[in-house]
Amino acid sequence: MVNTLLHNPNVKDKPSLEKYIEMNEDLLATGSITVEQLTEVFQSVSVTQFKIPDEVAATGKGSVDDILLHAEREGWLFKQSSNPVFSGPLSWKKRWFVLSENCLYYFEQMTDREPKGIITLANVGIRKVETPPRPNMFEIFSLSDGQIKACKTEQDGRLVEGRHSIYRICAVNEEDMRSWINAISRVMGPQQYTLTRPKSTH
Repeated sequence: MVNTLLHNPNVKDKPSLEKYIEMNEDLLATGSITVEQLTEVFQSVSVTQFKIPDEVAATGKGSVDDILLHAEREGWLFKQSSNPVFSGPLSWKKRWFVLSENCLYYFEQMTDREPKGIITLANVGIRKVETPPRPNMFEIFSLSDGQIKACKTEQDGRLVEGRHSIYRICAVNEEDMRSWINAISRVMGPQQYTLTRPKSTH
């Protein structure tokens, strides 16, 4: 995220604080973060690059490693791409998922130090998809017919708010799918979990 923008050598055009705030104006508009919070994050990371040395990671310390330390489950899953308007036909992306402390994090690679996206497991349910276009599919859906609280990092490093009411995910086999459903449902609570999709759609 901001760490990548400021310290990744492949990013040639390093943003200023003003540019970084401008890049996140959509999040500011929702009220989910303030200018002061963005400024604090930017200034902190600009001074000290976020790294987790091997010897520190081995002790379970550090932001990303702390996610793994409290992980309920982790593994490879396939996530449906988000926007057919901009991306063409919907495709499936293989991502490394980590379930930790009421959030579902996904990474492009299991060795990445920054998540590609974060799905907050609040006011959502989970269910197996009946007659899915792909086998072993489940979905996380909004209980209020609104958007799920989530964010992801774009290719240019911008942090953008998710705009989904449903996230569709596929496991490698049925056993893995049910294991993920059970793990996520334990975090959500039993009242938010159903194995079958209701007749109404979201």
